[in-house]
Amino acid sequence: MTKAEREALWETRIAEYKMSGQSVREWCAAHEGISPRQLWYWLRKF
Repeated sequence: MTKAEREALWETRIAEYKMSGQSVREWCAAHEGISPRQLWYWLRKF
């Protein structure tokens, strides 16, 4: 996976998270393989 592909994937995930209205912990529990630490990293990055 290229850097651009990874960034596009996380942009999509962040949009889904923001639209969900859930907390970071709740959203990550519903999406296996994504830890709260990863989500917080990408939220700060974007």
